Amino acid sequence: FRERCENIAVDGFLEKPVSQSDMLDAVVSVLKGVSNVREIAERIETTPRALRILLAEDTPANQKVVKAILTKRGHQVDIADNGREAMDLHQQQDYDLILMDVQMPTMDGLQATEAIRQLASTNKANIPIIAMTAHARREDRQKCFNAGMDAYIAKPIDARGLLKLIESSHRKKVRTGFDSSSKPTPRSKQKLMNREAALARLDGNRE
Repeated sequence: FRERCENIAVDGFLEKPVSQSDMLDAVVSVLKGVSNVREIAERIETTPRALRILLAEDTPANQKVVKAILTKRGHQVDIADNGREAMDLHQQQDYDLILMDVQMPTMDGLQATEAIRQLASTNKANIPIIAMTAHARREDRQKCFNAGMDAYIAKPIDARGLLKLIESSHRKKVRTGFDSSSKPTPRSKQKLMNREAALARLDGNRE
C-alpha cells in the first residue's frame, strides 16, 4: 500500500484507526519546509462554498448547459441575455462572480465589463468576471484582460475546468485561463463523438 501511494506521488498517508497525534504528525510531515501560510493554504484543498453567480449569455442552449453545471455544484445562478441586462442585474443584486459571454447583442461582454469596472461602488466594480469565448487566440485573450476581465474559458465549456476556474477566481484575482476547447477534430471523425464523451464534458449530467 505504501509503495502504491509513493508511485502516484501521494505526499503522505494514514492507516486507520487514526489517532489525533498520528494525524498531527502526518500533517506536519507533509507541510515540512513550507515557509508561510499562503503556501500551506495552496496545498490544502478546501471545499468550495455555494456562490451566487450571474451568467451573461445570449444562447439558450449555452445557458442551459452552464446553469446545469453550476447548480449541480450547488451554486445559485441568475441569467442575463445580454451585457445591458447583466449590468442592470449586477447593480440590483449582490453576486459573487460574473460569467460573461464576449459576443452578445445590445451590449457585448467587453463593453459590459468596462462599464462595470467604472462603477462608483468598489465592491460592485471589483467583482470577479470570467470571460466565455469561442476565440482563444492570444489577441482575443488580451482583449478580455484589457477590458478588465479576470480570467477566461474557451467554448465549448468543460465542466471541470469551469468549476476549477470559478473557485480560484472567487478566492483571488487571477490572470489565467482554462482553454477547454479540444484540438480541431477532422470532419470525418466528428461523427464518432459518443455519448460518454459528451457526458464527460458536462461532468456526468444527463439532463
